[in-house]
Amino acid sequence: MTELEKLLTEYREKSEEKKDYFFVFLFLVVILIFIYNFIVPEFIYSKISVVGVSMYPTLVGADQSDRDEKGNPLNPKDFVGILHTKKVNKGDIVVFKPLEDRPLFIKRVIATEGDTVSFVPFGAGYKLAINGIILNEPYINNGSMSKGGATVKVEKGQFYALGDNRNFSDDSRSLGVFELSTVYGVAKNIYQKKDLIKIGKFTLIEYYKKTERIINPYK
Repeated sequence: MTELEKLLTEYREKSEEKKDYFFVFLFLVVILIFIYNFIVPEFIYSKISVVGVSMYPTLVGADQSDRDEKGNPLNPKDFVGILHTKKVNKGDIVVFKPLEDRPLFIKRVIATEGDTVSFVPFGAGYKLAINGIILNEPYINNGSMSKGGATVKVEKGQFYALGDNRNFSDDSRSLGVFELSTVYGVAKNIYQKKDLIKIGKFTLIEYYKKTERIINPYK
C-alpha cells in the first residue's frame, strides 16, 4: 500500500468516527429534549399559570372568564413552578385537584395531620387558630378575614388549605379538609412571563423571570 493510499484510508476511518460521534450526539440531544418536555413536566417540575384572585397578593391570577376555546387563560400574570410531590408542610402553596368538575386549585396549606383548626372572633372578622394558638399570617390580603369556618380536626392523609385573599376564596372553610392524594405539587418558585423579542403585537421570544416573592414565610 502506497503512502497516499494509507493517508486516504486513515482519512476515511476518521470520517467514519466523526459520523459516529455526530449521530451519538444527535441521539443524546433528542433524548434530553424528550426528557425536558415530557418527563420533567409530568413527574418532576413544571410551571402552572395562576387563575383567579383567591391567592392575591402572593399570586396575581388571570381573569377566570378570560380563556381560550381549550380553557387556558389568555393573559396569565403569574406562574408557579411546582415540584411534583405529595409531601406538604404548613405554609406551603400547593396545586391540587379536589373536585373532578373543577379546575386545579392553588391554595396555602394551613394545617396538617393532627392539627385542630378554629376561628376566633376578632373585631368585625376572625383570626385563625391552630391547636388553640392564633396564627400569625403576614400573607393575608389586607390582613382581614370576614368569613370564618367550623372547628376541624385534620386526620391522617388530609390537609386544611385556605386562599390568601380570604374574603374571595373557595377553600376548606366551605369545602372541608382535602386529601393528600389530590395534590399535584408544591410551589417552589413564582414566575412572570416576559417578552425578550417583540415586533409590534407579536412576541417572537419570551422567557420566565423568577420573582423575589416569599412563598412560605414559616421556612
